[in-house]
Amino acid sequence: MKNIRAYSSTKKRLIWVVFMFVLIFLLFRLKNYPAIVEEYYSQAIFPFIRSGLQLIFNRIPFSIGDIFYLLLTLFIAVSIIRIIRKGFFQKKAKEAVHLLLGLVLALQVCTLVFYLFWGLNYFRTEAFERLDLTESDYSAAELIAVGSMLIDSVNYSRAEVRSEDLAQSNDSIFKSASQAIQNFGASEPVAKPSLSGPILSYLGTAGYYNPFTGEAQINALMPVYLRPFVACHEMAHQNGFGAENEANFVGFISGINSNNRLLKYSSYYLATQEFLTAIWTTDSMAFKTLKSRISPKVLTDLKSENEYWKSYRGATSKLSSIFYDNYLKANNQPDGLRTYNKMIRLSMAYYKKKGLIKAPVNLSP
Repeated sequence: MKNIRAYSSTKKRLIWVVFMFVLIFLLFRLKNYPAIVEEYYSQAIFPFIRSGLQLIFNRIPFSIGDIFYLLLTLFIAVSIIRIIRKGFFQKKAKEAVHLLLGLVLALQVCTLVFYLFWGLNYFRTEAFERLDLTESDYSAAELIAVGSMLIDSVNYSRAEVRSEDLAQSNDSIFKSASQAIQNFGASEPVAKPSLSGPILSYLGTAGYYNPFTGEAQINALMPVYLRPFVACHEMAHQNGFGAENEANFVGFISGINSNNRLLKYSSYYLATQEFLTAIWTTDSMAFKTLKSRISPKVLTDLKSENEYWKSYRGATSKLSSIFYDNYLKANNQPDGLRTYNKMIRLSMAYYKKKGLIKAPVNLSP
């Protein structure tokens, strides 16, 4: 009788695994219908989910999301150990299969919740349409012209930063970012310092958004001038901007239009690096000329940032990059990690709309 009940329970788990697989497969098909996702999920359902999560978790001063991921990691590790022990050491194949199906089912439930709570925003209409921007090609000269403007801006904004700005608390930094991001219609976004800062640093991660709790998590150990922009980026995710290039762009525009000196600098600092990387692949001579115009203070910050990440760099960060690259590709961002750099197309469209791209800049000394 016991064996019969065990077989029946395993069979039920198998049926549920197959059912969940079909459900998730159908959910993924929605990426072919961005207009439907936009109208019925991103604009109608998601705002209620976001508000509910904020109502529950915004008032908690520490990161519940970090604790959730820690418990999930422990659950997966313990489950794998039990499966190996049952299947390979105790030679109880049926029990091992039962446990394996339970693990698969738990991960499927997490996947389903992930997409229903937030992940479907990956499949919505592109930000160009939602932000009334026109996507178009741009010339190398136009790219260099904007890069030149950004260098002037990052130099000026760095000169405006005071010592007290660099001594701001995380609460103050996150509050300024929250106020800035609300210009994009965001509803009371909140960021929190991650409890797993060292782990994030070893993974090469500046922050992340937790869709299960609706929390924007920031690596509070990294240099202070990185945190304001990262907070804006994660808060953009928090408010439905799923794609990385969109979150980068929204964080950038929010930051440069802020009156907060550190946030403004942090945003120009990020954008300057993005544009210089693009210019380097397009015109290496122009890149060298533009780089020579970067102020000593900004160069010092670039060196400090590089040293910070270098101190944590290793096999873990490389594996993390490979995993996240494939994660982005699976979620409607076929360029993977290069999607972050695609914010340039949005920025170029923004500068063109504002009429800020003038005649090609003269790079001669």
